[in-house]
Amino acid sequence: MFRVLSVFFMSSVLASAGAFAQDEPVVPANAKPVEVILAMSYEASRELSYTGVASWSNGLTSENIRIFHRVSEGYESERLVHLDGDLREVIRAPVSVDCIQPGQALRRARFSRSLNADRSQYNAQIIGEDRVAGRSVWQIRLSPSDEYRYGQLISVDKASGLVLRALVVNNAGEVLENFQFLDIELREVLESEVSPSSDRPFQFDESVSVCVEGRLADYSDVNWAVTDLPEGYELLSATFDPSSQRTWLMYGDGFNTFSVFVEQGMNGRGLQTVGSMSILMQPIIVENEPYTVTVMGDIPLETIERSVSALRRRVSE
Repeated sequence: MFRVLSVFFMSSVLASAGAFAQDEPVVPANAKPVEVILAMSYEASRELSYTGVASWSNGLTSENIRIFHRVSEGYESERLVHLDGDLREVIRAPVSVDCIQPGQALRRARFSRSLNADRSQYNAQIIGEDRVAGRSVWQIRLSPSDEYRYGQLISVDKASGLVLRALVVNNAGEVLENFQFLDIELREVLESEVSPSSDRPFQFDESVSVCVEGRLADYSDVNWAVTDLPEGYELLSATFDPSSQRTWLMYGDGFNTFSVFVEQGMNGRGLQTVGSMSILMQPIIVENEPYTVTVMGDIPLETIERSVSALRRRVSE
């Protein structure tokens, strides 16, 4: 059984549902190319210090969160404090800003080429201007090319490049998840502000992750693979834990990601969808041996079902 933790990253943030429905967006005359704005937002999320209050909801629950994001001497760290209910906080341990992790590598590669290229699975458009948390923003719509990924609307701060607001929208135009800064201050954040204030914070340590330099993963260390991925999805990481005999595969297309876990034994069955997050747990029999497959991520059910049906055990080389 896997416990899903909602950790809010600045690469996923929202805009307006009405804007998503526009057929002919009016591009402001002074707008930068959309690829430049997206690349700027990616870099800003890792390079700027700021603090602010944000709201998040997925249609079932909503939360208000205070965020402290610190970048100092080449390292970034973060503290997220839930403002409603019992005191809960997430601490992201310092990690080098030069450490490009698997998902980040793919996202950087996507930003480095035109989103309107033949290989892209999204059409990115600047659809106007707005104000979020008192700051002027560009509104960008990311429209998916098929049913295997969600669309997004993001509002990017013109001055800093930070994403201040975002919607995740399905192909029917329904808003699945949203995130928005209510106020934000770009300033130096002290080390004490990203240190725990409660007795039992959730410690999120990215420093143990493997740093890559634009390289995508391969299957050399695992015995499982999804052999028929939807176009545009690529393997981001592949790990095997000998102690639990669990294989973990992570896939992404630059904006949407999902994980596939394979473990021995019949450990349950179920399907749950909350907001943009879908989780499927399903037992399978391979060569008379029982396994449990769990697929989870911010992806449509069509992507999960296709991935499970295309999961195969690899022959050792």
